[in-house]
Amino acid sequence: MNTMELLGGYAAANHACIHRHIAENLGARVLLDLENHHNLAWKERHVIDGVEREVVVHRKGATPAGAGVLGIIPGSMASPGFVVRGKGNAESSNSASHGAGRVMSRKLTFLLTLRATIQGDSTNERSNAILRTNPE
Repeated sequence: MNTMELLGGYAAANHACIHRHIAENLGARVLLDLENHHNLAWKERHVIDGVEREVVVHRKGATPAGAGVLGIIPGSMASPGFVVRGKGNAESSNSASHGAGRVMSRKLTFLLTLRATIQGDSTNERSNAILRTNPE
């Protein structure tokens, strides 16, 4: 767990450096610096069966949403993202889905696109629909 926390701190420091350099190079003023830890595990205190305990929470596909905690619900390449304020719902471990679901996995998208390309079928309706809905 210590290694995971160290790596989370390292990632946060890198993000801070990247964001600072981008703002400086654009001549922009940062209005809000918001870090969203959602693909790492963290030690947190939660009430389970009426007892407060230290537990490890892993938010894959979710964002922290403790009472008043600011978070990010990311958009896609074609839709906006949102800054949100958590409600602190203990039943969801103070988490909220971050809404970045996909129609299908990146690997399946790649394989279907590759197959259509190899077959020379650029008019393949299913492959073209996948490319439109899954730009990653």
